Amino acid sequence: MISLYLCFMKNYLFVLFLVFFGYHINAQENSGFVLNNDVKKEIIPFELASNLIIVPVQVNDVLLNFIVDTGSTRTVVFDFKGIDTLKIKKEKIVRYSGKNNVDFVEAYFSDNNIITIGNRLIDSSAEIVVMKQSNSYFVERLGMNVNGILGNDFFKKYIIKIDYISQNIYVFNRKYKLPRNVRKAKFEPIKLIKGKPYINSEIVNNNSVLTTDVLIDTGSSDSLWLHEIDSLKFNYPRSGFNDYLGYTLTGEIYGRRSKLDQLSISGFKMERPTVSFPDYKKSLGMRQNNNVVNKSNGSIGGEILRRFDVIFDFENQLISLKPNSNFNDGFYYNMAGIQLKVEGMSLVVT
Repeated sequence: MISLYLCFMKNYLFVLFLVFFGYHINAQENSGFVLNNDVKKEIIPFELASNLIIVPVQVNDVLLNFIVDTGSTRTVVFDFKGIDTLKIKKEKIVRYSGKNNVDFVEAYFSDNNIITIGNRLIDSSAEIVVMKQSNSYFVERLGMNVNGILGNDFFKKYIIKIDYISQNIYVFNRKYKLPRNVRKAKFEPIKLIKGKPYINSEIVNNNSVLTTDVLIDTGSSDSLWLHEIDSLKFNYPRSGFNDYLGYTLTGEIYGRRSKLDQLSISGFKMERPTVSFPDYKKSLGMRQNNNVVNKSNGSIGGEILRRFDVIFDFENQLISLKPNSNFNDGFYYNMAGIQLKVEGMSLVVT
């Protein structure tokens, strides 16, 4: 069967560049998703489209489809066409910067919303960012209704297992004895930086080795993105091609596509993975080491993660990766790659 991502003609990148200007949204200390005390686990089915995890979510009793994104610090609604009953308090206007920090796109910040996932996982004081103008990008590219992004608040309190084969997410209550396959899983440390998970990786190409932390990004459909490695004495792939990688709301992303000799994470080696080298500076006028690009040197996305059973334990900063039946699949250039990034908030109250 031809994978969905091979059916598209171009590769796209959806990036929300939200930059701090001095006024911050402060999360409520006791906010977040909660399971009732008598619930041992919740099973959440998902659809996998272009390596993206799409789950049904109720926002204020309105059923929507959200992409699960560990690379996002915020829950965002970006497509609300046809949603007439979504009761969201539009309390503050958020402006986030785009190309060369000049263009701005506006959104609303809203708190005290109710988000329900599955039957029993509820955030009764959820903070949401709602784009002022609806964007139907994912409907057009994925062929299904996708309304927003479920940020990494989803992962904070519970042990979360993503099973890409059965297409289920398992949410385990820590108050009960965990299943054997979770208790006996091999875990290793991750780093949480601004709530986002990073894992150490070893990248090999042309007799050079790059050891670096990479973002674990379920909101990216690609394999590996690398940036800011010019000074690290790493031998770039000799072959490759320049390509239009995608677009943001305020600019387009260009870069280079190629393949590497080897990628290792959690002790597992993958041969000839695809890689993209986005040129943020040329495309968006962004300087290095700013808020758009984290100080790590890259990210791994769904084309890597779908090869594993993935267990996140954010509370203890741990992850388990167990190869599944996809592990030995070949790597191909992803012609419908999508990467989601939601950074810090820049608020202008009007």
